[in-house]
Amino acid sequence: MVLGLNHKTASIADRERWGLSSFGVPLFLKEILKIPSVCGAVYVATCNRVEFYLSVEKEFSISSVIELWKAEPSYVYGGEQAFSHLLRVAAGLDSLVLGENQVMGQIKQAYLQSVEIKTADALIHFAFQRALNVAKKIRTETGIAKSPTSVSSVAVMLIEQIFGDFSKLKTLVVGTGETGSQTAELLVKRGVKNLIVANRTLCAAETLAASLKASVCPFEELEKALALSDMVITATASSTPIIFKEMFLRKNSPTVLVDLGVPRDVDPEVGNAEGIYLYNVDDLKTIADKNRVFRTQEAMLAEKIVSYAAESFQMEWKKRSRRMMDISILPDSDHLGWQKS
Repeated sequence: MVLGLNHKTASIADRERWGLSSFGVPLFLKEILKIPSVCGAVYVATCNRVEFYLSVEKEFSISSVIELWKAEPSYVYGGEQAFSHLLRVAAGLDSLVLGENQVMGQIKQAYLQSVEIKTADALIHFAFQRALNVAKKIRTETGIAKSPTSVSSVAVMLIEQIFGDFSKLKTLVVGTGETGSQTAELLVKRGVKNLIVANRTLCAAETLAASLKASVCPFEELEKALALSDMVITATASSTPIIFKEMFLRKNSPTVLVDLGVPRDVDPEVGNAEGIYLYNVDDLKTIADKNRVFRTQEAMLAEKIVSYAAESFQMEWKKRSRRMMDISILPDSDHLGWQKS
C-alpha cells in the first residue's frame, strides 16, 4: 500500500512540513516496522511528493501509521491500486513534468535505502524491482521521455522566457547534486558564459565547475556571489533555507531566483525584497502543463503498459512468493480504515 502527498494534492509548504530529513528516514522506517502487520517500508521524497510504500498484512489499519507520521495523507491506495500508483510514479506519469527522467533514479535510491537499512521484505523487493523494469520499458517503447523531461529543463525554459539571451547573464548555481548539475549543464549548453558554482562541499563544486569551465564560490562567500548574480538557481538537500532576505539588502540590480529545492533553499521572505523575483517548483507548473500537451498521446500508450503490468502483478507475485500470504486479500483503498477528511 501507499500513502502520501504530492504536487497535485498539497502545497510545497505542506510537503516540506511532512517530509523527513535524510538522517531521520532510517529511524522512522524502523519505527513503522514495529507496527503490527507492517512487514516492509520504503520512503520516497522528491520535489513533487512525499510517500510511504508499505508491505502489510490483511489485518493492517492505516491509522497507526498516520498517528506515527502525524500527517494527514492526501491519498491512500492498497493492493493493485498501490502498485499501479508506484508504476506511474516511476515512469514519470504522475510528475509535474510529464515523463521527467529523474524520478526513476529517485525511486531506485529510495528502494536501495530500504534494502540497506533492512526495511524491505520480499514483497517490497518484488514490487520495486518490477516497477523499475516497467518504467524502463515505458521509456524504451514510448516517446514519453522526449525533452524537456526534467524539472531542470523546465527551470531553464522559465529563465529563457524571462531573459531571452543567456550569454550576458551572470549565473549562480547552488548545489551539485543531480538536479543542480543537470541545471548547470543545460545553462552552459544554452549559452551561459559566466557561471559560478557553489556547494557546501568545496571539492564537489570544483569538480562540477571544472567540467563546465565555470568559477567556484566557497559556500561561506555565498552572499558575495548573490550580489554579483543576475540569475540564481538553487537545488540543495538542505533541510532548512540557506538564502535569506538580509543577503540582498545591498543589492542594487534585479535578481531572479529559481528554487528547485524541497524543502526550499530560499526563505519565502526573499521574494518580498525589492528587485528580487523568486520562483519555486510549484511555479513551474504552467510551463510544464504547456509541454504536457506534446506528450499526451505517448502517455496514453504508457498508461496501457501500466495497466497490464498492474493487472499481472498479483498473479506473478503469487507464483514467485514462498510466503503464506495472498496479495489478492490485501486491503484495498476502501478497507484500510482511512478516509480523507
